[in-house]
Amino acid sequence: MRKNITLYYEDLGVWLPVNSSNNFSITDYGNGTYAISFNVIAISDPVLVSAHVTDLREISVQANATCDVA
Repeated sequence: MRKNITLYYEDLGVWLPVNSSNNFSITDYGNGTYAISFNVIAISDPVLVSAHVTDLREISVQANATCDVA
């Protein structure tokens, strides 16, 4: 089970945090997997995204993805 999820996206070389103003939402599937979505206005295409997750055992993971702007 997650304790904390922090998301960032890169725009013009600057990493910016994702927050509630980005229509941030998390779907918990109950089996240790999650779907995360958010909206940003970014000048860069594609947009680089980084997710930092810590679970209740204090285990941390980080995942990076490249997203095409739609």
